[in-house]
Amino acid sequence: MNNDDIRDISSKKDGEIIKFKNYIESGKDMEDAVVKRIMKNIGKLETTLLDAKANFIPFNPNSTSIEEEKEIIIDKVSVNKSLTYDDHNEVGSKNEENTKKKKIVKKEKINKKTIGVYISMELSKTLNKMVLLSGENENSVVSTLLGNMYNKETKQLNIKISQKEKKARITSFAINSDIVEVIENEAIKTGYKKTEIFEILIRKALEEYDI
Repeated sequence: MNNDDIRDISSKKDGEIIKFKNYIESGKDMEDAVVKRIMKNIGKLETTLLDAKANFIPFNPNSTSIEEEKEIIIDKVSVNKSLTYDDHNEVGSKNEENTKKKKIVKKEKINKKTIGVYISMELSKTLNKMVLLSGENENSVVSTLLGNMYNKETKQLNIKISQKEKKARITSFAINSDIVEVIENEAIKTGYKKTEIFEILIRKALEEYDI
């Protein structure tokens, strides 16, 4: 892939980001089908740029600006304790002076696949700090962290995740269309999902009944 191809892909990515911001500003949330499709497109374009070893800033809809993050951590982290990363998962040792923690050494080509997930604002800010400290992009940092949790020989995770308790069921109700609209608007305004707004209302209404 030549530089013209990389510029073209980067331009397409910028266009998708603009679309994303316009939809969010218009009141759409991350559950909207169009927004999900845009996020998927951005992920594919970033994967292509990553495979081409192009320099780019990964798009994170939840992150603050880089300058804000620098101001947050500049007084908390010294330069000689920064982390260095590459996009593979071999971990170096800690030296005696503790000036480096983890160093990732490029070793082999690995297949990549995009995964779309929701992450908390707290985790997003922590990842942004790691990006600033390592000098690598967010994708490389995440790949490193997950690589440390994965045994490639057994193709299993290094930790045991217990079975999640089933706390919900999928269903639907035919209710007053005006109420549906209010629930949707409230979800956009508060940041809750529609299902969460629905459950809050039902639980509150049930408080009046002795059951």
